[in-house]
Amino acid sequence: MPACLAWIAASRELTVGSTWMGRRYAVTTAAGMFFLKVRSEWWPVEQAEQVCALVKHLHLQEFPVAAYRLTVEGKPFALWEGHICECHEFIDGQPLSTENLDHNSAAGHALSRFHSLTSTHSPPCGQLPEGCGYPWPGHVQFFYDRVRSIFADQEEPLVTLGRVMDALTALDPEAIGTSHPDEIAGHGDYHPGNLIFHDGEVAAVCDFDFFQRAPRAYDIAYFLYRTAGVSSRSGGGPVHLERGVTRAFLTGYESDAPNSSPSVPRDAIAPELLRFAWYNCLLTANNTQEPEKFEEWAVDTVVLEGDVELWVAEADEA
Repeated sequence: MPACLAWIAASRELTVGSTWMGRRYAVTTAAGMFFLKVRSEWWPVEQAEQVCALVKHLHLQEFPVAAYRLTVEGKPFALWEGHICECHEFIDGQPLSTENLDHNSAAGHALSRFHSLTSTHSPPCGQLPEGCGYPWPGHVQFFYDRVRSIFADQEEPLVTLGRVMDALTALDPEAIGTSHPDEIAGHGDYHPGNLIFHDGEVAAVCDFDFFQRAPRAYDIAYFLYRTAGVSSRSGGGPVHLERGVTRAFLTGYESDAPNSSPSVPRDAIAPELLRFAWYNCLLTANNTQEPEKFEEWAVDTVVLEGDVELWVAEADEA
């Protein structure tokens, strides 16, 4: 029996999060406790190699990551029946508490340092599979086609789809003839579920699978959407940014300037946040296949646009 199979048989599966990209296990051995990730068969080996090189670079710079345990051949992962299997240190701690502003500030500080360290690391090559990471035009088109196929014989969802695509086009620098500003090697999935805290500090930043080139503001905007975004009803999309969370996170991000990453103005964050918000409407339609849910999220995003506009204006008034 391969070692990874023996470990899985004696492990506890971690059920938090999606299993679309693979499964995760907590493994207790005589040598201690470890985190085992078994990726889905479709995940590209090239991306796994890039992520492993990144984690090694971050670990050498004493950035808080869960380091790899190497295989007997000295490699950071093993291949088993098409699956990429990785073994990491198990980092004990607590998840980010949205209400804890110190946590949010520490999360901003960690992201700033991550951006600074990736500037001295080999940039990722190519784009991730559809549905992963930054919503490049090809990814948007992929989900547009999927959603159009799902609602092919329903008039109202197709009207909603047209509104969503109009909004995405208006927010896409490539579509309107400009380049993406300040493009960097970003995390791609920086949100509370990928942060572990201990004594109020970030003990580990996890899950670099979506590591890719994207605008600097994207990681910031994505975190704020996922963490500061407040819904008006159960199961709805964000309609409001909680100002205390946004302020704490951005203060943390800028706390090392000019020694770490440069500050990012709100008017650069806002379009990336709204671009992901509209893109997430497509993801919601694709995942639920419910026309009412699709319309509700589109309406919520219109409300969010107004609140984000106010948020940007508040910075000008300060």
